[in-house]
Amino acid sequence: MFGLDRNNVLDYFSCSPFYDRTCNNQVLKMQTQYNDLETELQHLKQMRGIEFVLIHHQEPALFIIQKQNRSSPTSTKPLDIYMVYEGTIYQCPNAHLLLSNRILSSLYHLNKSFHLLKEIHDDEKESDKTFLESNQYTACDPDALAKFLTQNP
Repeated sequence: MFGLDRNNVLDYFSCSPFYDRTCNNQVLKMQTQYNDLETELQHLKQMRGIEFVLIHHQEPALFIIQKQNRSSPTSTKPLDIYMVYEGTIYQCPNAHLLLSNRILSSLYHLNKSFHLLKEIHDDEKESDKTFLESNQYTACDPDALAKFLTQNP
């Protein structure tokens, strides 16, 4: 469809603004332009620093790329995750950002609901007060209230 596969998606990703030109991938790309890809991957695992790795793919539409900091041949720390979906590159939100936005949205709607309930409550208090004043019945006059209740069952 777009000509992307697991062998060329990192080259495609290297043209995006998310790509770090000082990463280990770029250094190896410049040093080993005419070597085999397997040799490049073996050397990449021996280097320390920022690198980009394809962690999942469903060809031809979906590729997941992880930006990570390699501190040893066996230890990496994920930094960011990017998605190439049908030829478009997206940066995926992290869990903290996603949860904080969901919580803020929930709190906004909850606050809005409380303000609406307060307005309704204030309107009902005002209408009750108007009703009692217009009919001249008060809670202090039990006889008048009893008369009102017997007239309006």
